[in-house]
Amino acid sequence: MIRLSYLIALLLAAAGPLHAEISGRITTQAGTVPQDARIFVEPGMENALIEGQVSADGSFHIGGEYYGNVGVFAFAPGYGFNGVHIPVREASDTEAVTITLYPASTLSGRIINEKNAPVPNAALTGMAIVSPVKVGIPFFKLAALGIAAPTSNSDGRFVVDLVPDRAEVVLKFTHGSYAQEATAALRAGTQDITVTMHHGVTLSGRVVVRGGNQSVAGAIVTARSAQAPYDTAFSGSDSTGRYSMMLKPGVYMVQAHGAGRISPGMQRVELRGEIPEEQLSLSVSDTGTILGSIHDAKSGGPVVGARIFLEVAGQAAGAVRTAKDGTFRMSAPEGICTLHFEAVDGFRPPDTKAMQVAVPAKEVLELPGLWLAPLSDFSLQVLDDDGETPVAEAFISLLWPRQFGWQRSDAAGKLAVRFSSLPPNNRILGLAEHPTKECMALFSLDGGQGNSGKVVLLPQASVSGRVVNEQGEALAGVAVAGLYADDVSTDAVPLWRCISDKEGKYFWPAVPAGVPQRCVLYTSSEQTKTLRDVNPAPHEQVDLGTARLENFVSVPPDDLALATLPLLCGPTDAHTNGTGTVVLYCTPADAPLYLEAAASVRSQLQTLGLETVLVVNGSFECDQGRVPVYQGTGTRSMTRLFDRHGHGALDCVGLPPISALRRIAMESH
Repeated sequence: MIRLSYLIALLLAAAGPLHAEISGRITTQAGTVPQDARIFVEPGMENALIEGQVSADGSFHIGGEYYGNVGVFAFAPGYGFNGVHIPVREASDTEAVTITLYPASTLSGRIINEKNAPVPNAALTGMAIVSPVKVGIPFFKLAALGIAAPTSNSDGRFVVDLVPDRAEVVLKFTHGSYAQEATAALRAGTQDITVTMHHGVTLSGRVVVRGGNQSVAGAIVTARSAQAPYDTAFSGSDSTGRYSMMLKPGVYMVQAHGAGRISPGMQRVELRGEIPEEQLSLSVSDTGTILGSIHDAKSGGPVVGARIFLEVAGQAAGAVRTAKDGTFRMSAPEGICTLHFEAVDGFRPPDTKAMQVAVPAKEVLELPGLWLAPLSDFSLQVLDDDGETPVAEAFISLLWPRQFGWQRSDAAGKLAVRFSSLPPNNRILGLAEHPTKECMALFSLDGGQGNSGKVVLLPQASVSGRVVNEQGEALAGVAVAGLYADDVSTDAVPLWRCISDKEGKYFWPAVPAGVPQRCVLYTSSEQTKTLRDVNPAPHEQVDLGTARLENFVSVPPDDLALATLPLLCGPTDAHTNGTGTVVLYCTPADAPLYLEAAASVRSQLQTLGLETVLVVNGSFECDQGRVPVYQGTGTRSMTRLFDRHGHGALDCVGLPPISALRRIAMESH
């Protein structure tokens, strides 16, 4: 079953249009006005292009009916295509559009089939610019405006002009005998590209008016793949209402648009490839417009960006977001429809999560306003071990829901903890650490009991031990953790997680006292081996002894050697500072999230005189100046703390303890 949330990106074009004027200016990279530029607007994938006029100063104004996803693009002699993608929710969204044109480059290559034979007459149906901007160039629509789509010759060779220099683009080819084929992202100027087209399955049928047998000519049929890379194929219905397209085997969501009508939902079809052709009849209905609004129940102000999904006959049929004034509008087929209201960041889930409405044909249905209650802050006050003195600048980290980074208490020891969405069970767990003393505590706040509380810091305990294999040899790289669970917790929460060194030893200096916890070894990413249940007293040094672990490959850690790693972006002097360093290691997939966390951690640890860097284990493109980012070759996500000589002081998963950071900082001065 395809979930509604899965179709977000595919459905936003279903919003009802409003009259607006797209205005802006075309310029070149050098800041000049290109001569004889042409400008186009694509008001949704299902609609024809609109060409505007460009004035001598490069300005343009294009009136029309726009809502949802709108593409605006241009080109000029000697310059490639470029443009912008505008999510239009209100008229002001279409103002002050700037399109910068770059010198034209080319792409060339050859199109072959599964038997390596050339495929002549394959046409470029679209070019998606994916970097540095994101906008689609629909060549199959440009043909009606006198711009022919590039096609392959008798040897299968093709050349694509008007590619913006230095851009990355994806090409999409079609052919009457083969399934549509899209390339990977290609850098402008790439030559000798090979595109392999495959004989696919023909999807064909008729587009008719709902409730009858009247054919609909000129309808646009879209088939959107339900699996990566989520391509969309198009076909138009002929004078008899028939359409046909060639697709690869897979699952597709199919919909028809035409003559002010729309399919009442997206029909799911699975093409198995066992037969050469599948038939699918599509019905379209007259449409109406749904108007509504969502506001803040406390302030009365608009809720911007709330998402509303449209469901018709059990099928996903559209989606839209609220505009700056909190209103939304969307087209819907006549008849019974269901609106689903998604939770909004900063607000409690709506009381009305779904609403069934009857949409009149060619009319407007105005809904009563929906009101959302804002989330309340969790309030915490941190007190010293005397139970009375507020602790200013205490470090607070959240364990549940887990967040990477610290928040700091104010001069009164207080902190307001804010969430974009309601935490699970309306409850949070966290650790509070003293900024100058070796004191800490675990705290829990329950939203059902007032959202506020106090936590008294106690002298912290420590845990140590050693891990060896069956032969008694040291095992490095083993994760050891202290897990906490109470009557409310659904899952055990790690309080701390450290990693054994080359001698198999591990040491964690910041264990909350008076908190029962189960100490475990991670035998794999999911499996654990229990060492012992402990409830340490303040200042207690818990020795967990020597644990034996079978079938584990030791991974000895290396010293810090940032100078040998490629610097991808960020400050260049991190490896020459001669200070203690916190290094966060992550995968390329997690790098964007880790980068934000590393920036926050770095800004706070600079006050201690410590450096923070990010090492991405693989290829990653970035352009920022907040955190030094290096390319590494490791395989695991972890955090390593190094002294000023570059020797490893502590390896862990997540945040290192403040007391360990403070000790390294003191040794660095």
